[in-house]
Amino acid sequence: MSLLPVEMKIQLSEEMSEKLAKRAFSQNVSVGTVIRDALSQYLDGAPVEPGRRGEARKSGRRGRDVSGADESGPARTAPAETVDLDDLKSRFSEAVERASDWDELQERLRESGLDIAPKGGGLVVMQAGTGTELCKASDLGFAYSRLIRRYRAGWADHPHTWLAERILADT
Repeated sequence: MSLLPVEMKIQLSEEMSEKLAKRAFSQNVSVGTVIRDALSQYLDGAPVEPGRRGEARKSGRRGRDVSGADESGPARTAPAETVDLDDLKSRFSEAVERASDWDELQERLRESGLDIAPKGGGLVVMQAGTGTELCKASDLGFAYSRLIRRYRAGWADHPHTWLAERILADT
């Protein structure tokens, strides 16, 4: 069976939306992946490990180790239940609106107690000063690609420079 991409819109309560975002964050997958996995499990009646849907996850991708450490050193990830996504989204949105480039975005975020850094193919939102990871920027509705389009440039030290090149070539 081939999968044809179909875009669907669903309405969720605020509580369900928050639980969904927390689940995705804790499993280091997108909200869409959590939804697809849950639907697959429900429709097939067979358990499916989040992010796998019957196939191996892309090599090299590591999940968050919420226990405290992984092979890259001590983890500094805030437990999902302590992160107020609505507050983070509000502060992040305001900083994005007020900033005209990446440097200014980082300055505005630091004014509100936040910081960002590249991680994987995107950006992670952290608590300024401590470096504690709070969530992915995409969890707040600000995928790296969206910010690249907004600022017409990629993050200066992002390890995946090809992302910015591809996204800016398409605009």
